[in-house]
Amino acid sequence: MNKAPSPGMPNDLMSVKEDLKSVKEDIKSIKEDLKSTKEDLIKKIDSLEKSLRINIAIRDSNSITRTMNASASRLMPLYSVLTGTPIEHCPTTRHELEILSNPQVIRILAELEDLLYDPSTSTADVTKNRLAMLVGITAASPFVAHNVVKHR
Repeated sequence: MNKAPSPGMPNDLMSVKEDLKSVKEDIKSIKEDLKSTKEDLIKKIDSLEKSLRINIAIRDSNSITRTMNASASRLMPLYSVLTGTPIEHCPTTRHELEILSNPQVIRILAELEDLLYDPSTSTADVTKNRLAMLVGITAASPFVAHNVVKHR
């Protein structure tokens, strides 16, 4: 019992064939979009990795500077994590730190991206003490200001 093809069957086959062709084109377009998205993600990841390496290098440099500053009478400047350049008006002595205004101290802390500093809950003294620690000034490290050795 062979069934004879219905008169509309060739049109149905043509319709299916066109639908398959359309699906193939859609799949090709999706593959191209995925490839483009993948390339964009790779570029973004590479950029983030580079930024992270630079950030770590600056923080490492600041850590070394902080250690060196702990025993120095003249302080070496720290580098901005935001720009990679020496921080403007970074104190070079304990006296310079003591006379910094609170907005100046807050600006320097922002340049260091100090994640442990919360300006909303810190007093001016706490803020300045935090900067002193980050610069490398410790309670035991003396410095010379106006030819007088001071201890904090």
